[in-house]
Amino acid sequence: MERFEVLGVPVCGSNYEEALEALKTDIAVEKHSFSVFLEANLLYSLRSINGLEKTLGRAGYIFPDGTAVVKAVKLRYGKTIERMPGPTFILKACDFGRRFNWRHYFYGGAPGTAEKLAGKLRELYPGLEVAGVFSPPFRRVSDGKIEIAPDEDAAEIKMINDVKPDIVWVGLGGPKQEYWMDAHLNKIAAPLMMGVGAAFDFHSGNRPWAPDWIRQIGMEWLFRMCSGGRATFKRNLKCVASSAGLLIGYFVKYKLLRRHQ
Repeated sequence: MERFEVLGVPVCGSNYEEALEALKTDIAVEKHSFSVFLEANLLYSLRSINGLEKTLGRAGYIFPDGTAVVKAVKLRYGKTIERMPGPTFILKACDFGRRFNWRHYFYGGAPGTAEKLAGKLRELYPGLEVAGVFSPPFRRVSDGKIEIAPDEDAAEIKMINDVKPDIVWVGLGGPKQEYWMDAHLNKIAAPLMMGVGAAFDFHSGNRPWAPDWIRQIGMEWLFRMCSGGRATFKRNLKCVASSAGLLIGYFVKYKLLRRHQ
């Protein structure tokens, strides 16, 4: 799978079919890794949080979720890669994995969200194997580490490992979910952990998911700004401004300056 560097992290230039086949191989050989979906919020965090690129650099796969990531690759490398948002990827993986009896665990969301998510996905994909669900209490992040008592963490690890999932879907929001997955690599026995953030709220029905035509043109950020309340509006505005700054910088560095060299 070809990789392209964006802000110091290797972004996968693949498509859904290739990505799912890679996951199938990883599950078959029981490879332990975690995957990241690089969207506007995480892109903003990469630019503003020192050391986050080291955490993301340990991921097995970094998929291009946001439109800005796809455009950044186009500006720097002249390559067009397929955008793979986490909320879409989880649906495709649940459907694809039914042929191989993949067992799914859903970790994250507000109380009750993981249960609702599992129920909705079972309705969408009859035969889907749900190994378990858990919505942890809110925990703060300090210096890239989630504040949790060791015995509580050990109990959660055992709870997940006891049911032997193939994929643990993590919905804690970025970059908290990326810190959690990195910290639990080789502690969680599942071959794969995948941080899909807002997918928990969208597919459980807690929050509206942008219509397909809006997603196709890469304007989910605008839909979320208009439908997610004041806090979401402010956060997305900040993320969009940061993404625009990145693209302007890439345009100047890799287009304008190269023309004059």
